[in-house]
Amino acid sequence: MEGSSKVFTLKLIWRLFSNAGALWVAWTRHYLIRQSSFWDISEKTTRGSWMWKNILKFRPLAATFLKTKIRDGASTRFWFDKWLSIAPLIDLAGELGTRILGINRNTKVSDQLHVPVVSTGHDLVLWNKYETVLKANSSQNAHGIKFECRSRLLNDII
Repeated sequence: MEGSSKVFTLKLIWRLFSNAGALWVAWTRHYLIRQSSFWDISEKTTRGSWMWKNILKFRPLAATFLKTKIRDGASTRFWFDKWLSIAPLIDLAGELGTRILGINRNTKVSDQLHVPVVSTGHDLVLWNKYETVLKANSSQNAHGIKFECRSRLLNDII
């Protein structure tokens, strides 16, 4: 039973990112996630049921399967979403990185970088099923796109 419980919990996390039209997803985003990032909510939150708290405990496992494909950068969280090939920026820069760079924790990629128009549409969250080894490339992100950074310090991280 434990294995199927993990699968069902991961499926709920996947639905948060892939099924925006679902009633449960809309309710969860409005009442539990609010203006924050799913990745930044404390496990000790008083909002939500025991199931919500269980979902939050599965974030590290779910993070290994999810990545974001940048299109316009407007829906991808700069610090918490995995839009670089190596890790979310908060993992690379640490909690102090937001203060050192002066970039708000809830900012979007499009707010900080000039994103070249590659294709139209919103950013995509992808299930990273088969990718096991991620390689860092200092001049390009996971999609081979060069970004123009608005901060010199940011160039060192990206």
